[in-house]
Amino acid sequence: MIKLVLLVVILFSIMTDIPFFGVNSIFLASFFIYYGCLKPAHFVFSCSFLLALFCLNSLFAGSMLLSFSLSSFLQFMCSIVVFLGIRTFLLEKINLDLLTKVLNLSIFFVSISILVQCFGLDLGFFEFIRKILLPSVYNNSDMLARDSLINLSGTIRPTLISKESSFISVYVFLIVATLFMIERKRNYINYIFSVAVCVIFNTSPLIVWLFMLLSILYFYNLPNIRFSRLVFYGIIICISFYLIMPILFVRIENATGIPIGFGNFLAVISSGVIPVESSLSVRIINPFLTTLDVLKVNFFFGAGFGNENFILSNSRLLSDNINIVLNNGFASGLTYLGVVGFTCLLIFLSNAIKLNVFFLCLVISIVFFAGGGFTTMRLWAMLSIFTVAFEIYKKKLVRNT
Repeated sequence: MIKLVLLVVILFSIMTDIPFFGVNSIFLASFFIYYGCLKPAHFVFSCSFLLALFCLNSLFAGSMLLSFSLSSFLQFMCSIVVFLGIRTFLLEKINLDLLTKVLNLSIFFVSISILVQCFGLDLGFFEFIRKILLPSVYNNSDMLARDSLINLSGTIRPTLISKESSFISVYVFLIVATLFMIERKRNYINYIFSVAVCVIFNTSPLIVWLFMLLSILYFYNLPNIRFSRLVFYGIIICISFYLIMPILFVRIENATGIPIGFGNFLAVISSGVIPVESSLSVRIINPFLTTLDVLKVNFFFGAGFGNENFILSNSRLLSDNINIVLNNGFASGLTYLGVVGFTCLLIFLSNAIKLNVFFLCLVISIVFFAGGGFTTMRLWAMLSIFTVAFEIYKKKLVRNT
């Protein structure tokens, strides 16, 4: 029963991103240590490495307030402990059949809930709960009404009790990709139903693109990537991005009333005035422009943990909202740590989970496009589940050969 409750808590945290003031990551980190998911020696080594990384980062990064930096780092350390703990929990402490049943039920329940909210059958129940759990972000009716212009169903995109409506699609696509890898007998009806509901009633081109990339990772199984396959992936990504771009332009045009096309899009980017209403800008353009600006100032060690003032003051973007300029986990990791710090983190994680460092970097770059919050638990929990699924899939391949 404890295992089931813990699994539900992990999945709930991924889908909703409800922080509870960081209590969820602290609780899970403490539980994994108590439950034996992290060996004492492994835990001590991990914390020692992270503390050394923090000291190095604080010493050479941009000027910062130690209190904000320390708070951000402690949150990050809990997230890494959760990342390592979830891996051990799923690989050693929970039955694979139970895991697949819970994952299948979760995406089916989420898909039904999307339909219920879209057609108003919940009578405002989800919004009532969301208002209680997320009082600072619950009222985004203007944004949701705008998004109805690009939703294939023509309805307002459902949020259920999640921080963002797109998080729901991210969750469904992540779990479907995971089930593809780990399930002995695949439930294609559930997969197709869940993905179709998200595509039609919670349309998000960026998230569809994310799922496509995750699927490519599964079908081509790259523990050690080859140059020819890397080129192949690059071509697929470029073609997909080209096909999705017009849909994203329509979204920006509907939101801003400004005609956007390939011709003047680069001019809009170079001016630093990026429309904040588009996932293209918020999750890709703004974060990476900001990362480039920060790395120009401190290429090796970045801005430092939680150094928002330094980041905003060096970003070319005309915004004082850190969520607008740094809403991509991969970009924010590079911004906080710089090239040296981020590389050290990748090498540490690669050795900790026994995964090729290049492949790990590829997976992180894809999964972390699902949102910001490099120091928070959600993205690290997602990464943990996907790397676990990939490890189970590799073991299945070995058994079948």
